[in-house]
Amino acid sequence: EEIARLYGYDRIEPTLLKGASAGGRRPPSSAFASEVRQAMLAAGADEIGTFSMIDPQSFDRLNLPGDSPLRSAVPLLNPLVEEQSIMRTTLAPGMLEALRTNASHRVTDVCVFEIGRVFHPRLLPIDDLPVERMHLGIAATGRAAPPHWRQGGGEADFYFLKGMIEETLSQAGYSEVAFDEHNGCKGAA
Repeated sequence: EEIARLYGYDRIEPTLLKGASAGGRRPPSSAFASEVRQAMLAAGADEIGTFSMIDPQSFDRLNLPGDSPLRSAVPLLNPLVEEQSIMRTTLAPGMLEALRTNASHRVTDVCVFEIGRVFHPRLLPIDDLPVERMHLGIAATGRAAPPHWRQGGGEADFYFLKGMIEETLSQAGYSEVAFDEHNGCKGAA
């Protein structure tokens, strides 16, 4: 840049770039995440982004059993603070913290979602990179919709969230959805 400035920009002959360019493509997982994001936003949820590092005490606050595989987390070697000393294995701690923050500001009608990575170690102690998976988390409190003159606005309960998940997966091309109390939700195209 300095040489071009001294030589004179006006003395440099303009030319077009040459060579083949590789067409950019989004990986299928990114396209699916984009479809899910659009469907969640269309359903009225707000997107949040939480930290990937969490407090080990989060598992106790979630009442996870001591032998839960979610407690098997990747520890950080040099965490800045204890509250961010392990990598998350679930989106729940960050999402619940967002709901708590809203409630402390007297915002009780909240519906949020997050599309983010969770990290699971292959083995403990860590000797290899963890398995990273994209997850969708949805959380809601208060009313599912603001009160209207024709109706009071239903509560954001299990059935509200279940309907939101079914609609989101339908928008993303999954026609059959199954819910399992232990493994969550699975869809088939």
